[in-house]
Amino acid sequence: MAIGQLNLEAILRDFMPEETSENIIYFGTILFRLIIITVIFLVVKYLVESFFDANPAGRINIRGKQSPQRIKTINTLLRNFSMYILYFLFIYYLLTALGFPVGTLLAGAGIAGVAIGLGAQDLINDMINGFFIIFENHFEVGDFVEIPAEEITGTIEDVGIRTTTLQAASGDKFYVPNSLITTINNKSRSTRQVTIEIPVADETEFKTFEAEMEEITQMIYEKYNDVMRDEPSIVGFVRGVDQTFNYRIAFTVATGEDYMHTSIFYREFLFALQEQDFKIPSSVYDET
Repeated sequence: MAIGQLNLEAILRDFMPEETSENIIYFGTILFRLIIITVIFLVVKYLVESFFDANPAGRINIRGKQSPQRIKTINTLLRNFSMYILYFLFIYYLLTALGFPVGTLLAGAGIAGVAIGLGAQDLINDMINGFFIIFENHFEVGDFVEIPAEEITGTIEDVGIRTTTLQAASGDKFYVPNSLITTINNKSRSTRQVTIEIPVADETEFKTFEAEMEEITQMIYEKYNDVMRDEPSIVGFVRGVDQTFNYRIAFTVATGEDYMHTSIFYREFLFALQEQDFKIPSSVYDET
């Protein structure tokens, strides 16, 4: 710094009259250095922002193909981290240019830093856990998740470095510190099974019935293929209540689709069987 300061002083002396006082030279040197540091900071800041604003998908490629929301989250995290470092260096060099003993101040702040650090453990834990949540892709915006420890189930609205925002089905919004997310069930990355059991009447011609059920099953699979996650499993005839029999089919569907499509699939089976004049037996229980 001393060499840089002497060079700046020499430049100022070349452009100023000889009778210029030393105080003016001194303060002029400081001002000149502040301007140079600020200009460098603004240029680097512009370059960093431009870098992260331009095509983040082309640079972020962790563990294969990434969703747009995950790319946006990681890009924001890296951008903020870079800007923190940049602002720290900017303030450091500004204080140094003004003559503050930054090294001494940092050393003296060590004890205070320990005290502050003890009080900020939760904040640090939130940020560390948030870092791993984002980079290990535990979940992302739009996922339907359950946090058992907090007894919270809802849709992810925002994933931050410190907190995660969820909205429950009731409309309640939860802001959960990342350090509390120790176990999570991401239901959007699993599947659900819809099991259909159609009761079989005693007078049914079984071979014809079985052929019809297989045909209806294939029709449903093709018609609702957008929610299917695997081919249907035709179990076949299974024992029902008392001496009755049912015909069982299992569909594997996306999470969240099981509740609604259970009713839809039963409707498709019953309507199709009715068209073919198959009889569906009534309840085996007598009303007395």
